[in-house]
Amino acid sequence: MIKMPEPENKIKINSSDFKKSLMGCIAVSKTAIDNVALSGVRVEISDKIRCIASDSFRMAYFECISDCDANIKTTIPNNAVFRLIDLLKNSITLELYQDKSNIIFEIDDYKIITRTIDVAFPNWESLSKSIASNKKVTINKSEAVKILKRITIFSRDNLSAKNAATFELDKNLINVKAIGGSAKAKDKIPAIVEGDKLKINLNSQFIIDYLGTIESEAVELKMSGSANPVMIQPCNSNNTWFLCMPLALNEV
Repeated sequence: MIKMPEPENKIKINSSDFKKSLMGCIAVSKTAIDNVALSGVRVEISDKIRCIASDSFRMAYFECISDCDANIKTTIPNNAVFRLIDLLKNSITLELYQDKSNIIFEIDDYKIITRTIDVAFPNWESLSKSIASNKKVTINKSEAVKILKRITIFSRDNLSAKNAATFELDKNLINVKAIGGSAKAKDKIPAIVEGDKLKINLNSQFIIDYLGTIESEAVELKMSGSANPVMIQPCNSNNTWFLCMPLALNEV
């Protein structure tokens, strides 16, 4: 039997960190069913491993340190990402390399070969740098998730936009309101608010989903106006962030 030579561009990465990043992104990209460019997870590997996903209503970014010398920029289809996440559950080693329009993953005794998406992914870096903010709100993740889950019981039945809720900044709190059918819900999230008052409509489930992917209990929201995206990320960390587009709603 002739043993094939190892690919020169094969690299080894931390399977645990990569899996966490993929899991955070697939929750976003799996809903982009009508946009080929967004129907996968963008993976960029150099001195860091960056995973990015968007469905045009939100964008999620995760990064971790890489100790490999590589220059990979590709978009992996959602079906391959789901398979990778499943195989990485109990895996220790992960190696990968590119071969023309394919990317090959070697996980323990398994090999996944998938064709990458060749449609241009949005310029996520330029987009993230263009987000202006003159207001910063700091919240406790667990407390916010608990309150938003109650609100989402009502917001998921909103006739204007599913899971839509109104967030109104006030002194030391965020007033959250939602309408579901003929029912209304109101609650308050304790917060440290820096900046003027603001009312903005956001998808409450999107925020719950992202907060469930991060470990930090201290989270900050950066915003500038009711028609501009909101950036959410752990305090004192740039390893992950989340952009959420505002919604146009009737008065709640």
